[in-house]
Formats: sequence, C-alpha cells, structure tokens
Amino acid sequence: MVNLQSCRSCNSRSSLIKAHIIPEAFFRRLRDHDRPPLLVSGRAGQMPRRSPIGVYDKGILCSGCEKQFLSMDSYGTDVILNRFQKYFSPIHIDGKIAALRSDTLDANMMLRFLLSLLWRASVSSHPFYAQVLLGPYEDETLELLKQPGISIPSAFDAVLSRWDEAGADHLPSRGILNPYRERWDGVNTYRFYLGEIVAYIKVDKRPFDKPFSMLSLQHGAPFHVISRSLATSNDLLAIRKTVQISAGNKLAFTSA
Repeated sequence: MVNLQSCRSCNSRSSLIKAHIIPEAFFRRLRDHDRPPLLVSGRAGQMPRRSPIGVYDKGILCSGCEKQFLSMDSYGTDVILNRFQKYFSPIHIDGKIAALRSDTLDANMMLRFLLSLLWRASVSSHPFYAQVLLGPYEDETLELLKQPGISIPSAFDAVLSRWDEAGADHLPSRGILNPYRERWDGVNTYRFYLGEIVAYIKVDKRPFDKPFSMLSLQHGAPFHVISRSLATSNDLLAIRKTVQISAGNKLAFTSA
C-alpha cells in the first residue's frame, strides 16, 4: 500500500521522494575513495553513521515539486563545486589571499539557491536541520522560489566565505556541519556549511552592518567571498566538539 503524504510545496497528497536539502553533489565530494562520508552529530544520543548520498528527507516534496529546485541546485553546484575558480579570482594583500572577486556571478540565482536550501531545511524533520526554523518567513520564501522573475526583498541576503587551506594540512576544510541560526549584531542569520564555502544567510528586515553589507549578494557587483583561516577559526572548535560528542555517543552505545 502506497503511503501518501502532503507535499510541503504544492500541498497535494502524493508519494513523496527522497529529497535532498543540500544537493547530493556536495556530499559526494566528501567521499574517501570508495568510502562514503561519515555523518556525525553533536546532538546527544545520536550515533555516527555512513551517509553515501548525503542527508535527505522523504517527507517534504513530491517528484514534480522537487524539479523546481533543479536550476537553482545546478547553478549553486556549478559555482561552488565545479567552476569556482572560473567565477572568482583571488585578491592578495601582503602575500595572502584576503578575498576572492567575481564580476560574472549571477547574484540573484546564487541567493535563490541559498534560500532554497534554507526553505528545505526549515520544512525538513531530519535532525541534521533541526536548528533551521523560518517561522513566518517560511511561506514567503517558498513563494519567492516559485516566482523566479520577481525581485528578492532586502530582508533576504547572504555573505559568503571560503576556507583558506594554506597551512591547514589535515584539517577538515571540506566538511559539512549541520546548519544553525546565529545573530550578527542582532541580525538573524543562518550559517550553512557547503564544503569549502560557508554561507551566512540573512532573514531579517534589518541590513547587515558594514563591512558585511558591502560584501553581500544584494549589494551588487563586483561580488566578494571572504577568505578565512580554518586553523584559527571558532568553527574548528565546533568541529572538534561535534566529533568528541559523536564519539561519546558511539562509546555509550557500544558499552550498553
């Protein structure tokens, strides 16, 4: 017997599919030869497990509605994974990469890609996305995604950073942590890890403060990606903490 559920996009009752929130390509990039990536969690009681095709949810989209995200996913994957160096060139200060610049990025399409991740994460029941909740912005975000011809309101914006791998030997600069909500001087923002790229997606009527307002996708060309050192970042501490908690979960399970 087919189990019909309501699609979160069109509300029709249908047999829903295994829908990815972050596209599968980002997880395939993490494969260690033939070994699938390990999904670890900082949530108490959750075991680490192999995740061959990444994190997906079988309770959010029908096959027809899933297709509406294809063009956005394709563009985001092309820019971030496949041809980043074609879109961006480094800006050096004192011999180090301070940022990367692009004059050809389609900022509207990139922002739509990021908002599509945000919406799918918000409606997902998967624990990996538990800290993403759009609340009153959820319906508005979906309507924006369904209408590619309309302008994106200023309440939605994003800043991008990229890990500088110089001196980062053996550090997990391509990992994907679970996204979470944070505040930048009171401005509501969601942090998404996309391998070497980290996206800070604003959902707030207040603008980013400077200098981030000058670097955001809504600001206009040229577009910049901030270069960050993983070795000296708080993110490395978060990665280590997550791995420690996950290892503790595994030990508690195997010792029980």
